[in-house]
Amino acid sequence: MFSLLFLSIKFGDYDQLISSSDSLNLESEALLPLSCFQKIELSRSDWFDRIVSLWRTQASLTREEAELAYLKHAQDLDMFGLSFFEISKMQGANKSTTLCQPIDMTTSITADLWLGIDSLGIRFYKKNKLRPEVFFSWCDIKSVTAHDKKVILNMTGEKNATFAFYAAKSSVSKEVRSSFFCLLIFFCII
Repeated sequence: MFSLLFLSIKFGDYDQLISSSDSLNLESEALLPLSCFQKIELSRSDWFDRIVSLWRTQASLTREEAELAYLKHAQDLDMFGLSFFEISKMQGANKSTTLCQPIDMTTSITADLWLGIDSLGIRFYKKNKLRPEVFFSWCDIKSVTAHDKKVILNMTGEKNATFAFYAAKSSVSKEVRSSFFCLLIFFCII
């Protein structure tokens, strides 16, 4: 669906494009992720033929309508609007400490993680950016502080838990803190 909408946005109506003298080379367009070619046994030309046949069926779709349809479909994706930041979590000497538990500030940096920030809250990912390990909504976060590469989340609730992690660069920790405040104000106060 995204591929045919992309073609409608970029080139307009298929029949009008073919009737003009412009040549169409879809091989140079990134219409599908490589995993599609690897998972489903179709040749590249078969894939492009199917996409073009779907594009031809959308002849009445204007570029503006295609763009709106593309955005509507994108909003339904779980990762829409998610900004990722590479981080490291802090673990204590106790091996049972996990990301979900409050963290002792005298701990050391260990595993690499990803922090995802979007309109719903923050998510912590391990290797796979598709399934978050931990999720906090914006209203669960009382405050955020950043010192150099270290970011500390102070949580609301009875336990007043504290979570801390390190960003790869101090500029990233400042960007994370800024994103937190912008989204926290927008989604929890307004």
